[in-house]
Amino acid sequence: MHNVTLGGRLVGRDHAIDPAFFWSCSECSMPAVRVASLSEIPPGTAREVVAGGRIVAIFNVAGTLRAVDGICPHAGGPLAEGQVTDGIVTCPWHGWQYDLATGKNCVNPAISAGCHAVRVEGDDVLLDLP
Repeated sequence: MHNVTLGGRLVGRDHAIDPAFFWSCSECSMPAVRVASLSEIPPGTAREVVAGGRIVAIFNVAGTLRAVDGICPHAGGPLAEGQVTDGIVTCPWHGWQYDLATGKNCVNPAISAGCHAVRVEGDDVLLDLP
């Protein structure tokens, strides 16, 4: 377990990265990373994970999984702790909003929280990372 820092600021707490969960995706050329069990992210919830050295927020929006960078580009807020309404997450620190389908900021689409492909195989939640 370790703390994760970005620019010298603490942005994640007590995360474990297990290299045993890394393997190659048979359907694409990107590595697939197992980050959770589907049962750990029921509809209406979110989970912050560390995958490939990145903090990612995974949301279950009415049964559809969405994944964006877990750190708000504005001031580093934890997006997984944000409120989700109609597929839009609101950062709990300053209220910046991002569309979970695209990762784009709702006011200025040039700002993005980075969107990641997420899929389920059995009960495994997998992220496809570049």
